[in-house]
Amino acid sequence: MVVVAFAASIGGCASWKDDSSLDSILKSREKNKIGSPQRSIVLDVEFVNVDAEAVEPDQAASLWQWVDETPIDVKLRQRFLSNGMRVGVVSNKERFRERLSTIAANHDVIDTFMATASVASDVSRGEKKIPMRIGRRYELPVRKPIEGSHVAMVRIDENTVGQTLENAQYLLAIHPLELTAQKQVHMRMRTEIQHGQMRQKWIGSDSAIRIDQRRETWSIPSLDLDINAREGDVIVIAPTWPITGLAKQMLSGVNADNKAEQIVLLIRVEQIPTAVDQL
Repeated sequence: MVVVAFAASIGGCASWKDDSSLDSILKSREKNKIGSPQRSIVLDVEFVNVDAEAVEPDQAASLWQWVDETPIDVKLRQRFLSNGMRVGVVSNKERFRERLSTIAANHDVIDTFMATASVASDVSRGEKKIPMRIGRRYELPVRKPIEGSHVAMVRIDENTVGQTLENAQYLLAIHPLELTAQKQVHMRMRTEIQHGQMRQKWIGSDSAIRIDQRRETWSIPSLDLDINAREGDVIVIAPTWPITGLAKQMLSGVNADNKAEQIVLLIRVEQIPTAVDQL
């Protein structure tokens, strides 16, 4: 009986080692399978809320000492300015963060909870991670939908174009197009406004026909932000102060305390897969 127990003990130990080895192999396969985080482009998106009434234009402008706007085409930068926005890539992350913290709105635990629950607040806040694949589109809402009828105004070159929209939702359609170099990706971010009621559409392909439900979209290609971003880059999209134009609807709103807030949108390229990862 003692011998049998000893043998069972040895067998159990061997079995435990085998399971551990198998578990390690399975974890490795899971880590490297298609669609795993290691094979994805990962964006870390952060909404920083600014008290619109407490910030002076000089304070807001000082943020841009630590932002490089030259990666953005001059004509495109002018189009953004015409719509009340500035765009660039952070050149000194530490100094930028220090300056941003001086104008960021203070929120307590209740504010955070109510914002998370989407209660009584127009503006987005907090952080989210977005895993993406080359060639696939991702929609990033930049504020809560505007209930009811709403007039959206966009400056396109020398013209101002307006539309009356129902339940407008402002968003960025982010589309990673290609890996252009080691740890570098070419992305396109398009400003869009979804509006109206959900509509059912039939979408056909070579293999099948499926039903797609979505709202109408006002797409604004003149504000396409095409950028080659490296791993670790932080892209900034922020309103000008005082806020005007398209930014007034897209990057501002009223918080749970019924105070006007504006949004500084930070998009950090957290991870870019290598060519080997893509295989």
